[in-house]
Amino acid sequence: MGKKKKKKGIPLDPAAILKKAEKFFQKGNYLLAGKEFEKLGALTGQKNFLEKIEICDKEIKKQDAGDLLKKARKIEKGGNPGAAVKCFEDAYEVLGEDWIREKIEQLRNVTSVLDVNRAAKDAEAAGDYLKAAGLYDRASADHETENMALQKAVCLVKAEAYVEAVSAFQNIAVKEPEHLYDFGFSLTKTGRYCDCLKLWEDIPSQDESFLEQKSLVCDLLVSDLYAAFERREDPERIYKEGKYLLDAGYESSALPLVIEQSVFAWIKTLWENEEYDTIWELLRRTSSAMEPALLPLYAKVCFKRAEQSGNHGEDLSMFWLSAVYSEDFESRFSETDECEQTRKLLIDWAEDLIKSSAQPDGEIAERVLAQWSLEKEMVVEIRGLVRKRKKSRLPVLTPRLAAQTGKSTEFLALIRKNRRFFKNREDYLRAGCCYSPIRESFYHLVGGEYEKAVQTLTVGESGDEFTDYARGRVFFAHGLLCLKRGAGPPDEYPGSMVALFETAPEYEKQFIAEALDAEGTNVLQRFEEALMNIHDRRASDALAEALSLVMSRRAVEMISQKLINEKVFSMRLKKALKINPENEHARGLLRDSESNLEMMALEKALDRYKMSSACKIVVESKSDVVREAFFEFFERIVAKIEEEMSSKSERIFYLKDIYKWCAKVDDDHDILYDIEELLEELEGTNIE
Repeated sequence: MGKKKKKKGIPLDPAAILKKAEKFFQKGNYLLAGKEFEKLGALTGQKNFLEKIEICDKEIKKQDAGDLLKKARKIEKGGNPGAAVKCFEDAYEVLGEDWIREKIEQLRNVTSVLDVNRAAKDAEAAGDYLKAAGLYDRASADHETENMALQKAVCLVKAEAYVEAVSAFQNIAVKEPEHLYDFGFSLTKTGRYCDCLKLWEDIPSQDESFLEQKSLVCDLLVSDLYAAFERREDPERIYKEGKYLLDAGYESSALPLVIEQSVFAWIKTLWENEEYDTIWELLRRTSSAMEPALLPLYAKVCFKRAEQSGNHGEDLSMFWLSAVYSEDFESRFSETDECEQTRKLLIDWAEDLIKSSAQPDGEIAERVLAQWSLEKEMVVEIRGLVRKRKKSRLPVLTPRLAAQTGKSTEFLALIRKNRRFFKNREDYLRAGCCYSPIRESFYHLVGGEYEKAVQTLTVGESGDEFTDYARGRVFFAHGLLCLKRGAGPPDEYPGSMVALFETAPEYEKQFIAEALDAEGTNVLQRFEEALMNIHDRRASDALAEALSLVMSRRAVEMISQKLINEKVFSMRLKKALKINPENEHARGLLRDSESNLEMMALEKALDRYKMSSACKIVVESKSDVVREAFFEFFERIVAKIEEEMSSKSERIFYLKDIYKWCAKVDDDHDILYDIEELLEELEGTNIE
């Protein structure tokens, strides 16, 4: 079989080629489109297809760059960031997108970290810990990797570069026990034993060797504190770190004395720097029991704090008064007069300071000064009592300081045994309140804080005279405040008032005075209710008089505001008179009220021509006003008859009728003579 002859090429059609090229271009097949555009250009010799060819070349490069990105991501996932960088770089040259540049930088950083980390591990494995630390430092500085910083610190510990290790650890959030141990070990090596112990508190290990190390560090700290104490260095550190050891359970016979002496050396420095608040907090933390020798220091610090800040008046009164009445203070004077003069001067200084310090807030000033006055009275009483009882070893303390030092019970027992020492029963009860558990409530009462006084009332023993007295005083003051505001007092008010009035009758007088000064319907109602409840339990003449008068005053207020009518008004007045028949205020009002009621009834009867009823009202009434109104009514009727009636017989009829009704009331009234004269004129005869 012979060979086939090749067909002669079909002549190329430019239009068909162009159509084919455009089709490939539209579909995004830029490789085939570019070949067709090149073929068309060669066939026709035209250059107007070059732009299309350039576009195809660019798009082909973009597609190749996209393939490079896919390849780069695959390589990156395979764990070869260095090789992935080359692909990303080639793709970036074509695409120029920012995210590719950022990715390249990220991978370069990762590669750098890996390289440095590898080199650091090699140096660490070779025992060159300083070199390894330097490499880790470079990596952490360049890339802010905390793990690298931690590795650096660990290498510095291994290299025994403890100062540098401490510096490195301080910039890291150390959490793992092994790293906490390394950090603490470095602190110990740099002489910071207390910081080491505090850090090792977060290591839960109970390993025997670790506990032995902690014990060794404690011993090193104690030796260091002793040495610092001998050199008289940094008393603040000696106090704080020594106290830390004692609080942690470290046992030492000499350490507490070192701490005590250091704290006073520190206080001396703080005083020179006028850091009085720090001294105050230090004293309150270090001395739970009040040592007599410390009392002057407390007083001076309180004075300086009040002087410096304008506050702390309560602390000043608590310590200052105790200090100037102390045995130590009095022992400094050979002459009693000199002692008293100096004491008075010091008290005046403190009182002036309290007044000036509290001026911006009037309520605070009033409260603090009231409590100051109370404590001043109490220390005078207690001083006299202690001096009288020569066997008593109690110091003279204000009530609050006695409570803080746990001596209130002793003072209370002393007061109970010497009730005859006090001028009167209330002085005795007041002193007992100040030194008893009810003290806080009583202080609020004296300071005018009545609601707080109620809130802080404590339940004492049944029948305790001081508790009962304080409760009575508190409810008395708070109840009065409520009544003046037009509100009801506490439920305990009546019972407490009965007990208080029996103990201290002057409060009954004060309560009555407040009730009689009350104004306004609502306030009068509250006082009336309170008086009624108290009077039901304690029917004294004074309470009865006050209740009756408040009732009549309230009735006047109510009728003036048209809250009640005349009938109810009269009933209230009668009730007030029943409680106190001598209430002239109610009596006079009742007469007027009854007169008004009779006038209303009379007018009603006359308007309805119920003459029998009208006559009965006038006959039974004691009011001249009612009587006059009755006859004035008939005088007007007589005048009207003369003016308006023309019939003589009708006149006679009505005049005789009026004569009859008037004679029933008063058979000698002038109107009867006037009617007789009129009838004589009309009839010419006398009336039989």
